[in-house]
Amino acid sequence: MNQDKNRNNLADFNLFAVSAGLKETALNTFQTLDTGFLVDKGMIMTKKRKSETDAGLARGMEEESELFFLGDSFEYGIKFPMMQAQHLAFGLAYALGACASTAYGIGRAHAITPLLALDMPGFSAAQRYGKTIGKRRAASNYIDQLSLACARDAWATLDLSIKATGKHEDTVYEEKVSAAYNVVSLTLAANGVAGADAPERLANIHAVYAIDPVGGQRVYTEPTAASVAVPAVISVTAIPASDITVTDWYIQYVPVEPAWATFPAKIDEPPLRTTDCSLVVGGKLSAGDIVGGYAIQEDIKTLTYQVTNAMDMGPRMGGTGTYSNHARRGGRQQIIKLDQEMRNWILEREWSKGSYFGAKISLLGAEFETGKNYGGTLIFPRLGIVDKTISVDGKVLAEAGDLRVLEDGTNLTAYAKVWNLETSYAQ
Repeated sequence: MNQDKNRNNLADFNLFAVSAGLKETALNTFQTLDTGFLVDKGMIMTKKRKSETDAGLARGMEEESELFFLGDSFEYGIKFPMMQAQHLAFGLAYALGACASTAYGIGRAHAITPLLALDMPGFSAAQRYGKTIGKRRAASNYIDQLSLACARDAWATLDLSIKATGKHEDTVYEEKVSAAYNVVSLTLAANGVAGADAPERLANIHAVYAIDPVGGQRVYTEPTAASVAVPAVISVTAIPASDITVTDWYIQYVPVEPAWATFPAKIDEPPLRTTDCSLVVGGKLSAGDIVGGYAIQEDIKTLTYQVTNAMDMGPRMGGTGTYSNHARRGGRQQIIKLDQEMRNWILEREWSKGSYFGAKISLLGAEFETGKNYGGTLIFPRLGIVDKTISVDGKVLAEAGDLRVLEDGTNLTAYAKVWNLETSYAQ
């Protein structure tokens, strides 16, 4: 279509927003978008459509002849290559499930813990594709996996693997209009076309086609204008035919946008650097903190904390068949992966003994008030080393270990706290 070149499709203009502060009140119920996030430019909310053909049936022909639609879903990743405290709070609140926020100077302290229930909080999410291509909102997004990583001389990063039920809505709409096959204008039923001026309105007409009354095929034609009126009148290039038979016309366009399509502003926080990170292992939980143990800092090459929720989602009885009506986590698993220079025998001994111990990961960034920093801590009362290796990295010895977060029968498996200026998460 000629007007395609008038749409800005640069990925630099992509926008992404979520309902960070408020969780959805029920499955497949949209929540208000309240936070815009600065995410990796390559992040796309990817829709998956399940379908089957009539293969395997005796159809009287060799190849498949029908396609059956079995529902939508979303699977995508949210990548924060320069993680901020707000990203950490959002990710942990929706990955672990329980968040309680209290005053912390002029800011807020968000205490986040694992939810014992299997029904996790879900959030709504929306993306703008390019500057003028279209916008999409998806309901009931869940964090299937969270991965927090700190590497030498780099920004702390956060990767969230998302699964969503598939319920969604787009700002690009298709409308059917009955009109003669040789018309030069079409009137929409009720909507206007989005756009502040004539060129912008024309660019918001994505396609116009008619069904040939004789052959039944689609015949596309060029839109030439969209009026400012509501309902809008769409002017089109006449199809070269004298047939005045009334047929079905289809117009794909962006109507005057709904409220949700106005994205909230991004929040500005300083990103967290690996130099802001520290690890204490071998201690014990006491009065809400890890006491004892020893600190590992400059020897760390990479440190990763991972939460896996194993979200079980899909269509069940009583649903619509167009998207999932079931979302529940499987068994939660938490792992810490540590790769560091080997300077002592402590971890090797702990592994050989099969010891259990506590640990604390700290990320403290810039101050937002004297003595109060953007950042967070993660406390694990009970860990064990599942696997460990010794190797040579260049000219020095290195050791890498997988530490499993374990239950101790008394405490929760993790206690996180994040500090910033935002009111709350996943409430």
